[in-house]
Amino acid sequence: MTSPRDEIDNWLEHGVTPLYPPSGSLDRIRRRARQRKTRQATIAAAGCAVVFAGAVVTPQIIATGHHRAQVTPPPVAIEPSSPAVQASPSQNSHTPPSVAGKATQIKQRTTLTNSWTRPPDRFEPTSVTFVGAGGRSVKGAVIGQAGTPGHCATSVCTSLAGTSDYGRSWFGVSAPVAPGPTSSAGVSQLRFATLADGWAYGPGLYETSHGGWPWKPEDTHGQHVIDVEAVARRAFAVFGACTGTGVDYAANCTTYSLWTSVAGSRTWTPVSVPSTYQQLTSTSPASSAAPQLV
Repeated sequence: MTSPRDEIDNWLEHGVTPLYPPSGSLDRIRRRARQRKTRQATIAAAGCAVVFAGAVVTPQIIATGHHRAQVTPPPVAIEPSSPAVQASPSQNSHTPPSVAGKATQIKQRTTLTNSWTRPPDRFEPTSVTFVGAGGRSVKGAVIGQAGTPGHCATSVCTSLAGTSDYGRSWFGVSAPVAPGPTSSAGVSQLRFATLADGWAYGPGLYETSHGGWPWKPEDTHGQHVIDVEAVARRAFAVFGACTGTGVDYAANCTTYSLWTSVAGSRTWTPVSVPSTYQQLTSTSPASSAAPQLV
């Protein structure tokens, strides 16, 4: 008796013809696989870029905020009303008690770059000058009258003060032993060409080659020195035959002449100028009477 055959067995004994995918299906599968890998790589790279950018930007923000917190504009040191110059406590931490508060006259032997004194009390500056190469190398100096006549470090009260931070703090500098503009040998204006070479004038004339010590008187040939300007290590001065007195020392002038001198020298030589500028009459104060040097 034969066993009955299962229909499944009968079906399996026949040859099986495999079904192939439609034409082009394998190429589409490969292309989609490559696109998927590309997207994954792009997303991963973008994530790394975001992390890297965060690491770079964050310190910059912190540094910028720190910088802004420190930047403060320096205060204006000199107003038109010529206020008294105040000393900075930090500049005077090593000031000897014997010189603190005295008028900074020639006795202290201080300069624009080496000073241990304070500006004198009741200092009223009349002229300011700045020199230097920029940054902390810039120094400023003012000249004026201070204290009470007869009670200064010398017989006169002409004094100088210097600054190395654009007027935030001040220190004393040796001044010429000369009166103010009330005398023909007095001084009221100041010009420095370098940290060492400077001139005090108006109406007299003094020169220093060491930043303030010593100051040496110059021969003005009986004329008033109305203006001084310096370039490099050479100075030019306007001399005038004037009869003005006090702060009006440049008034009532009949003639003018231009002179020049090299820094460190006490010899002045005349400079040729058009005759038109030699014969001028002035009745104006010193602040506006001087011809402009250009």
